[in-house]
Amino acid sequence: MDLENCSSVINSPGGQALEIIFSEPRKEKPATPTKAGEVPLTKERIQAKLKEAEERRRSYEHSRVEQVEKHLAHRSVVLENQQKAEQLYMLKAEIHNAAKMKEFQKNVEAKQAEEKAKIEEHERKAREVLERAAMLKKQEAMEPSPPPPTE
Repeated sequence: MDLENCSSVINSPGGQALEIIFSEPRKEKPATPTKAGEVPLTKERIQAKLKEAEERRRSYEHSRVEQVEKHLAHRSVVLENQQKAEQLYMLKAEIHNAAKMKEFQKNVEAKQAEEKAKIEEHERKAREVLERAAMLKKQEAMEPSPPPPTE
């Protein structure tokens, strides 16, 4: 490094230090560059921008209202379909229950008929036994009885 080309050399207790200056300090702040085609703001220009902003806001509000209306319409359709599905389910359940009740009633009637047939059969056999017993008594009454055995 060449110490002669440096801006300044500072002697310090720890040795030599270099101060490097890349450019001179600016005295004035540079003007902000303007965009090409930029029109300075005037009262009319401000009013036009406000009007455009109001139109955008109204358009946004209108689109939001439409979205909400669509959502509500869809919701009502979904609720209606859900109610129809529930009614259909209830109808199917009622039909199923009615069929089960009919089957149960048939089973009950069949069991009752079976029990009735058993009772009638039992009564018929009981009458036969009673009739036989009555006939045997008549026969015994007609035949002379043997003398009792003596002992």
